Amino acid sequence: MGKTLFISDLDGTLLNKNAEITPFTAKIINGLIDEGMIFTYASARGLSSASRVAKMNFKYPAVQHNGVIIQNPKTGEYFDKCLFDKNKIMEFIKICEKNSIYLFVFAFIDGAERASWISGKETDGMLYYLSSRKNDKRLRAVNNYNELIDVDIYEMTFMESSEEKILDIFGN
Repeated sequence: MGKTLFISDLDGTLLNKNAEITPFTAKIINGLIDEGMIFTYASARGLSSASRVAKMNFKYPAVQHNGVIIQNPKTGEYFDKCLFDKNKIMEFIKICEKNSIYLFVFAFIDGAERASWISGKETDGMLYYLSSRKNDKRLRAVNNYNELIDVDIYEMTFMESSEEKILDIFGN
């Protein structure tokens, strides 16, 4: 009979309310992994913000960014990446520009993960995100929408204060 793969979410499951794995939990899971349990995690987080967990004894790939990236949590090696179609992204970004919608664009630039936004156009949500990641090497402020497009985009996040504005433009 085969073995069972165990996959855990991070936030609210494996991590505590401080977004940390407790020493007790790490000890139990690491012990089970060392005994042969097949265990990994799947998360909306990327590897850099999941790094507290990535220090565990993981031997199997992890699912990052809601399934967009499959990655070795120890080495950072990518096994698979899903990217947006560049033509569709151009259309989408033009709609955002026309309607003054500002977003974070997560992309691969020169092989590295980067989180870009238009400097000076930050929403309250974006400012909160930026303040919580002051030393994040992925952050990249740009001057205009055109600088958001010519990269390998894998995620875009609205941090708009008005859900209605987004729904009015993109439909429900």
